[in-house]
Amino acid sequence: MSVDFCNLKNYNDKLITTDVIYSGIDEYWSASGYDKCEGEFNKVYLNFDDYYWQKGNKSVLKKLEKVHVKYYMYKARMTVTGIFKVSPLEEDIIINKDTIKGTLNGFGHLNSYNSRIKIISVDNIEVIKK
Repeated sequence: MSVDFCNLKNYNDKLITTDVIYSGIDEYWSASGYDKCEGEFNKVYLNFDDYYWQKGNKSVLKKLEKVHVKYYMYKARMTVTGIFKVSPLEEDIIINKDTIKGTLNGFGHLNSYNSRIKIISVDNIEVIKK
């Protein structure tokens, strides 16, 4: 289901597709919509772990690597499909290869974001200058 980024908060725990701008610095990476949203959901953490880092979609990884390395010059525009979740969230957490049941009170580095999209696929990724 294609969802406008500013309406994501209405789709907690649902499979969504939305258009985002992905940017960041160091450990602080997030996505925002093409337009500025009202309220607390201006940015969302994109969790690539399960899909891209493990399965290795090379064309997407190559473009993300360019954005990560030259974060001061580039950002990425893309369409993402995944599960949208809002914090707090009960979830299995892996620590030193042990799985425990835990509660996440935020997502991303230092729990900086109150929502995330657990990525299933990325389409139409385009690296653009800031």
